[in-house]
Amino acid sequence: MVAQNNAVSVITKGVAMGVMLMLAWLLGNRSEITVTVPASEKKAEEIITMEGSFQGFLPTTGLFSFSVPLGDQPHQVGYMAFQETIQPGWAQGALPTELWYDRSQITWIGDPYGPRLTGWSQDGTLLTAIDLPFLLNESASGKEIVGFTVKPAQDNGWFILNNQNKKIYHLHSSGELVSVFSIPMALSDSRVLLNISPFFEVIRDEWFFVTIESTSQPYSPQDGLAGGSYLETRWESFFLSQNGEKVGPLPENTSVLPFEDGFVLWSYEQSDLILKWYQTPTSMQTPTKTWKIRRPEWHYGGMIGSDTTHHLYFWANRGIIGIISTDRSMVQYFQLPEQDAFPVTVSADGEIGYIIPSKRQLVVHLMKVDE
Repeated sequence: MVAQNNAVSVITKGVAMGVMLMLAWLLGNRSEITVTVPASEKKAEEIITMEGSFQGFLPTTGLFSFSVPLGDQPHQVGYMAFQETIQPGWAQGALPTELWYDRSQITWIGDPYGPRLTGWSQDGTLLTAIDLPFLLNESASGKEIVGFTVKPAQDNGWFILNNQNKKIYHLHSSGELVSVFSIPMALSDSRVLLNISPFFEVIRDEWFFVTIESTSQPYSPQDGLAGGSYLETRWESFFLSQNGEKVGPLPENTSVLPFEDGFVLWSYEQSDLILKWYQTPTSMQTPTKTWKIRRPEWHYGGMIGSDTTHHLYFWANRGIIGIISTDRSMVQYFQLPEQDAFPVTVSADGEIGYIIPSKRQLVVHLMKVDE
């Protein structure tokens, strides 16, 4: 009987000791369990500050130039008679505003009176022309649209915005129409879409960044006068995916630029240029990186473009362009040979293209910055 009681006592003590050890282990590890956060959740925004003050010009090298005649022939870029009565320029919409240089060494110029996209060799020979009949004004049959916006696609094709018809067309590099994206007529609080800005961006061939003017009130005719106006309108920006997702509305002054497999959202605050980098529009709660450019030379024209070597280009002043090197945290400047150059574009490899217009021809220039 005594031996049996001793056995029970030993077993009881053993179980109690095991329970105490288990409780001690749990209590000793409880704090570690509750405060441990996976490394992916500990990511903090990286803020990089760099000086943007002007410190002289970088040297440049001219790559090539050629002339394109204006006219109504196939080897010319669209021409309208009233160009003879106006000063050369771009505001009237009489000249093309789209210029791109790609890795196949073709210079692409948008012909607004085709409408078509024309590709030129370095000696000014027309290599190809892609007709764009979908840019005709749907509300006025037979009326050609003046001006359109082109963005290169990752598949070597194009995204083309017809802001009058409020549609974005995806073209294969051969000119074949791949898809059509119609911008919804109502995006925010049942507001009705009135206009869309011609300035749009494409992020990773998945998202369109657009700025639209909308209204929630009816059209009001003016007493005793032809026409009228909407009582209340506002401009807002949105990210729209081809899958139907929407991010926005964003403030009217929001501007973005594709950069390093994502995009930068840029703004000008007091005397500083602020660039915030995001991977996708749905990850905009916290930027991964922020660049603060202190006291840059800055022009109202804003950002121009980016290349694939960590460079962002912006207007510094008339004929002067700034380069932000994000890999070296530097801001440098270069000067275009002509102050009246427009439009200015940047290729993926950092070639800078621009056009000098006259009443009868366009002179196209390509140059490179020597860093």
